[in-house]
Parts: sequence; C-alpha cells; structure tokens
Amino acid sequence: PVVQQTSGLESLGAGPLRRMSSSKDHNGVAGSTSPLMKCLQAKKDLEVAIAGILKAEQQIKDNDREVKAQIHACISRQLECLRSREVWLLGQVELIEQLKEEALHQQAQQLYWLLGQFICLIHQLENPHSNDLANQISACLERLGNLTLKPEESSSLRFEADCPALRHAITSFGSVRTTVKD
Repeated sequence: PVVQQTSGLESLGAGPLRRMSSSKDHNGVAGSTSPLMKCLQAKKDLEVAIAGILKAEQQIKDNDREVKAQIHACISRQLECLRSREVWLLGQVELIEQLKEEALHQQAQQLYWLLGQFICLIHQLENPHSNDLANQISACLERLGNLTLKPEESSSLRFEADCPALRHAITSFGSVRTTVKD
C-alpha cells in the first residue's frame, strides 16, 4: 500500500498514520488489493492511532501530577511567607505592648513616690513637728506640677490590613495554561 503521513496524532507520539490507496496493492500492482489486506491495514492503522491516544492520555496524567505538585509547592511557599508575616506582626504587637507597659510602669512609680511624699506631708501637717514643712510642701507641689497625671501611653493598638487587596492577590495568583495541537 502507498503510505501517506498525516500530522494529527503523529505529534502525540503515535507515529505516522497510514491511509490505504486503492489504486495499488502492497506489490505496487494497480487494483489488486484484497479486502483482507485493506482490513488488516485499517486494523493496524487504528491500533497505532489508539496507542498514540493512550500515550497522550498518560502524558496528560503525568503533566497533571507535575502541575499539581508545582501549584502545591508554590502555594505552600506563599503560605509560609504569610505565616512568617503573621509571626512578625505578632512579635511587633508584643514589643509595642511591652514598651507601653514599661512607660506606664515608670509613670506609675513616679506617681506612687510623689503620693508617698504627700502622705508624709499630710501626716506632718496633722502633727506639726518641723519648721521646714513649707519648703517640703512647695517642692512636692512643684514636682506634682511637672508630672502628667493621665497615662502617658494610650491603650490604643490596632491592626490594619487591606483584606480586599490580599483576597484579590490570592484569587488572581497563578494560572494554568495548555496548548492545543493542530
């Protein structure tokens, strides 16, 4: 039979497909191809085509596993970065909390010390034994005037995040592509 190549399944690894030409038989003699030979050739051509399709299906499965692994690895890396960011942000909150508490603790210590001074002065005023009491009162009142009686640190601590932007970035992250064979 005369062999003609086609481009369809050949690119999938099935090899060239053969088409029978009814003008010549396998010996090159015109018009003497038997029906049995035609059927055998058609069977062979179909088997080659089926093998090519099965090979293409297996390649799709292999590619499917590889692409899924790539997607999983990529998303896992991004989740790891997101978790690292979470840990860093939580650390920042703890650091800020610690600094604010330390500042408030120092302010409270100053106020407690001055409170103790006034308690002593009140006790001395109620039971006068000292001539220098007026100077002590003036010094304490001056210190009181230099101190802030309200907390020097606010209790405000907020987390701000642009959730819609992150959601958009996540939902538009990556794409899966394929090519169509001619």
